[in-house]
Amino acid sequence: MTNDNYTRSNQIRHQITTIPQHLKELYKQYRELNTITEIHLQKLSDNICKAFNINKIRVIFSGRQPHKCSGKRLKNKTMGVYTFCSITQNIQIYKLTAKRQQIVTPKTAIDTLLHEVNHHIDNMKYELKTIHCSGFYHRISQLKELLSK
Repeated sequence: MTNDNYTRSNQIRHQITTIPQHLKELYKQYRELNTITEIHLQKLSDNICKAFNINKIRVIFSGRQPHKCSGKRLKNKTMGVYTFCSITQNIQIYKLTAKRQQIVTPKTAIDTLLHEVNHHIDNMKYELKTIHCSGFYHRISQLKELLSK
């Protein structure tokens, strides 16, 4: 089953061909902000979900990025999490950086949101157990490219 899911995920290359102009403008406007809020991220997520004709998902923008250190060096960190189960469905975007606990930039928050929304698209539109593979990253790149045009 996992192998089947992996193969299917890699085969899905083109998920959408056009993005509404208002969504492109929202994406550009939000990336240029000095600070971003949960309201901004929720609105962007809602509009992406609408463009893909899938159910909206709650966005939470709070908390510090979970991380692991090796000595004083940052080993890895988590910037966001997609949760979809019978109990809860949401996207968590961590608001504070792992080490310095500074508020993440709008560009970082939006890029993380697009990554997590892509998990939601995989789940809702393609009925995939969403995984990180070349197809997944290709779909994120395609979405960013369409939003940037």
